[in-house]
Amino acid sequence: MSPRNEQYIEKVLKSSATFFRRWKGSHAVLWELTVSHKTLAIVLTRDGDLSRNLMLACLDPLRLRGPVRWTHSDLSVSRAPLPDDDEDGFLVADTNADFEVLCGGLEVRENVKLP
Repeated sequence: MSPRNEQYIEKVLKSSATFFRRWKGSHAVLWELTVSHKTLAIVLTRDGDLSRNLMLACLDPLRLRGPVRWTHSDLSVSRAPLPDDDEDGFLVADTNADFEVLCGGLEVRENVKLP
């Protein structure tokens, strides 16, 4: 694995954990799956306020299991090997909701303007 990819993975793991702690207990919904950019968007909200949110962009999603929406989210992210690839990606999971997505990349941002 290249040093650049190693730095990217460590940065994403650290920042995602911080965001996930802050948004623990919120409502989660699979927001959008796009084919052209191969992205699964997951949005976390509280009290139905869509303007205040946490958006996860799971880039190059490879495997998905679980509900399309759930309450009391408790997301975590870990490094995971990608099938048929020498690189690692990410496993985003919520064990209480029996949810997980394996993806090649991950972006997490707060208060994104939703379409």
